[in-house]
Amino acid sequence: MLLMIFLLTAVEFHPKVLMLVAPNGFRDEEYTIPRRILEDNGAYITVASTCKGELKGMLGLKIQADTVIYQVNPLDFDAIVLVGGVGSTIYWEDDSVHSMIKKANDSLKVVAAICLAPATLANAGVLTNKKATVFPTSTSLQIFEANNVRYVKDGVVITDRIVTASGPQFAEKFGESIWQLLKKYAGSTTKSE
Repeated sequence: MLLMIFLLTAVEFHPKVLMLVAPNGFRDEEYTIPRRILEDNGAYITVASTCKGELKGMLGLKIQADTVIYQVNPLDFDAIVLVGGVGSTIYWEDDSVHSMIKKANDSLKVVAAICLAPATLANAGVLTNKKATVFPTSTSLQIFEANNVRYVKDGVVITDRIVTASGPQFAEKFGESIWQLLKKYAGSTTKSE
């Protein structure tokens, strides 16, 4: 009996997280800080972009994309995280990305976006009539308004299984919030709450 209790409590939790990163102009710390937090807690990270290979951050960081967005099944992951930065605006009107986000959200996965990337969630329709935040530009706020998203000026907003953050100064809290939702929702089938 004691051995069985030990084995049940020793189950390691390794959620799979897809980080969606723009090929150019992603915000470095909006990628590095959440990734570090998630990996330090045991998450497995896959980086996807519009192309495989080298991706370039706004501040000079270079990373490698593991896969191409259009070949990803969102149901293979526990969370989808959209990294912000000026480059993330390429996904604002990308129907394939919108479809992936909707599918993940409809399947009760954790969905998260920071900086300008929450506008992609708005255009995907997953923030309609919900509170969320975004880096406030005239265009990002217009997208929120057009999609009936209730803009909140907070640094990080959690609504159901969705996390939005307004910019790089909130990258730490953003990453921690994603991890808390993963523990609450993705971990519920693999370990006791």
